[in-house]
Amino acid sequence: MITVKGKILDIPPGEKLLAMEGDNLTEFRQFKITRRSIFGLSYKLDIKKSDGILGIADLEKTEDGDAIILTWKIREGQLHQGALAVQLRAFAPGGVEKWSSKDGVFEVGRSINAVSAFPSPLPSEFSEMEQRVTAAKNDTLAARDEAVQSVEDIGSIADHIDEVAGGVEETAIEVGGLADEVKDNKDIAVIAAESAEYNAGMASSTYTQMQQDMGSRVATLVNGKHDPDQVNYAVIGEQFTVNSKAELDALLASGRAGAEDIGYVLTGYNIDGDPLYDRYTVISDVWVRSAKDASYAEQAAYALQAGGAANSNKVGNIPFLPIHESDFDTGQAAGTLQPGVYVIFSDDEVLP
Repeated sequence: MITVKGKILDIPPGEKLLAMEGDNLTEFRQFKITRRSIFGLSYKLDIKKSDGILGIADLEKTEDGDAIILTWKIREGQLHQGALAVQLRAFAPGGVEKWSSKDGVFEVGRSINAVSAFPSPLPSEFSEMEQRVTAAKNDTLAARDEAVQSVEDIGSIADHIDEVAGGVEETAIEVGGLADEVKDNKDIAVIAAESAEYNAGMASSTYTQMQQDMGSRVATLVNGKHDPDQVNYAVIGEQFTVNSKAELDALLASGRAGAEDIGYVLTGYNIDGDPLYDRYTVISDVWVRSAKDASYAEQAAYALQAGGAANSNKVGNIPFLPIHESDFDTGQAAGTLQPGVYVIFSDDEVLP
């Protein structure tokens, strides 16, 4: 199970391998949240596959004592061989309260002759529609639960009437009539519960279909034109994830890679078991290493190492000092802060 600590997704090493290409509804991952102030929000899982395609996954939310559990049932269309980045996103039905976690990274294994299905990315203009559909789904599920509770209550009443009828023979006919009426009401309530569950399924299916149609049958226009801000540079060229620079050079020599294509070379894993990559871009028919889009861990590691430079973690010989916001306020008020460039983190974040 993945534990959410502050905004960090703590993924156990044994759960890093998410699935193989072509797997569908046979694997799942669960996220455990213990921060009570965000229990009432609705949750989605944003996905970025190794080929740069974006997607959104529905999550099933259940309560477990002092925590909530979010279950992700993994579908074939959400998988592509290589690194798969995910981020939890939550929002209130009205859209006022919002919360996001930091990125977490899984690995997707390669399958032979796997059939790939890639859902289209969801444009930002549809976030409000997403909130309305999710709120409608939640309301429908709540109505189903109320109907089921009504069935249980009516069943208890029917049992009580049966007991009274057995003890009072003089009113047996009258009580029998009431029991029949209660039974009819119970049947109506059961039908209502089944209808509510069916409507919930239809809402979920409609929402899933809408996600799949984004960018294909459904286009988003601004002033009658496509919005260039919706075009992610990462999907303009082809992307490759390999194990060495030599493999990238071989791709370029074979003609499979070309201008503006992006290559990721796996260099190892950090202390949390997350994969680390060097990023390259084809410029003037050669691979050029770039720091663009590097993760925080990659950038921090490069800055601290910097070829072994003694002052690589300083600017103008002044050190970078990570600190929690409350500690910074306390030290500033007391005048005990040492000279340096302070990088302030919220109290629920883990210092690098």
